[in-house]
Amino acid sequence: MTKAASLACLPASLILIVLAVQPAEACSVSRSYMTRTASAFMTVQSGKPCTITFHTIGPVHDARVVKRPSHGSVDIPFVFKVTYKSRAGYTGSDMFKYEYTGFNSRNRRARSVVTVAVTVTP
Repeated sequence: MTKAASLACLPASLILIVLAVQPAEACSVSRSYMTRTASAFMTVQSGKPCTITFHTIGPVHDARVVKRPSHGSVDIPFVFKVTYKSRAGYTGSDMFKYEYTGFNSRNRRARSVVTVAVTVTP
């Protein structure tokens, strides 16, 4: 079961839909429609992974972490998945940024940066 929260809309360019894929008790991520710059919000239990899966209108060719979190790690195992995991025992706030590049609905190159604010709970 996926828990999705608030919805934020920005002008269309390269549109990204962010969804959480972990059980609601371990992880939740805001559902967002975003373009060049966007914010997402994640709540996750300490030491447990939380994965963001995103879908776009146009093809995505690359995704990478541009700012690592201070209290955990981020991995991008596939172009459409970003996984965060805090250090075991840590609770509090964290933040990371990732970017993806691809093509928008008009087949033009596009790049988006997503800032993810994380709340780590016990």
